[in-house]
Amino acid sequence: MSTPLPFPLPQGYDPSGPYRNPGQTQPFPSPTDMPVGLWNGPTVVIRPDNWIADPSPGRIWKVTWDSPIFDFRPDLRGMTANNAESNPTGRGPGRKSAVPIWRGAGQNTGVHLFLQFELIDADLRGFRAFTSETGHISDVTQVKQIGPGTDVTTVFSQRTESVVFSFTPFGGSAPIRYWQMRMGFDILDGQGFVGPVPTLKIYAMVY
Repeated sequence: MSTPLPFPLPQGYDPSGPYRNPGQTQPFPSPTDMPVGLWNGPTVVIRPDNWIADPSPGRIWKVTWDSPIFDFRPDLRGMTANNAESNPTGRGPGRKSAVPIWRGAGQNTGVHLFLQFELIDADLRGFRAFTSETGHISDVTQVKQIGPGTDVTTVFSQRTESVVFSFTPFGGSAPIRYWQMRMGFDILDGQGFVGPVPTLKIYAMVY
């Protein structure tokens, strides 16, 4: 024996149960506008007038390029002291800003900093290039050098049209939270350098 319902059935009623989901709202709506783990740096040109005379013994010119500070765990913002503010450039007062790099969950989700250099009108006699990393596990205001620097001069001595570096942040596929890379260049005395100092064109991306 059936009991009549006290109300009419809605138009399009389907008794197929909870698996009928025409609005795609179960279990949750599909995510959209997800953040991208990418930083596309501005093209930087280091010209001869950007080099600084170096009074250190054995060196006559120097110049440096610094990446912004990157935050590889922006999902932890608000959970630790001295968190970085979200900043698309990583530049800001008090070094309390960092570029958030969102990474997918799971394995093989590490990111790399790619740098491409073009040398223009370069006298490479006495030219030297080196890299160093800075970082901190939790505090963006305490980013300091981690590990020794690395001399990469031989890469530039190949005299190709450009050179490319790939840097993996400390920690690999599970990188340290705050990380920054510095490229330093100098001209050594007594190596026959005449000039001009190199013009460096730098392209940078993180992905």
